[in-house]
Amino acid sequence: MIGAEKKLREAAKKIFYTDRFSVFRGQAETDGDGYCRSAYPQQATFSSVPCLICSADGLFNLATKNKSLVANRPGYEQFRIICSPEVTVVIGDRVSCEKNLGRSLTHLYTGVVQKAAYYATHLELLVTNERLI
Repeated sequence: MIGAEKKLREAAKKIFYTDRFSVFRGQAETDGDGYCRSAYPQQATFSSVPCLICSADGLFNLATKNKSLVANRPGYEQFRIICSPEVTVVIGDRVSCEKNLGRSLTHLYTGVVQKAAYYATHLELLVTNERLI
């Protein structure tokens, strides 16, 4: 069974993962007033990772059960990243994505990972961007 999962992951990478994303892992920093904030480095933790970027609508929505999530408030855009399970992404990571629209057309997305669903064949991330729609 393990061989079949590995073959499925490799096939998914070749067929579906035409987009790319980079992960920036936040570091906790305390400012002069004693407040702890997340600071994101300029250098990506992971860069140019193959993935599939799609809308959060139309797929099952992990955020609908938790009304306190930022993603459920007006003025926020959600999207999903589906990638290989070997990538280590945690909630709170900032991601920068490039959606391949064919030929030389691309669309850039940025946001913060709100939820993650881990499967044997793939990893599914719910990302929220603070952007008026």
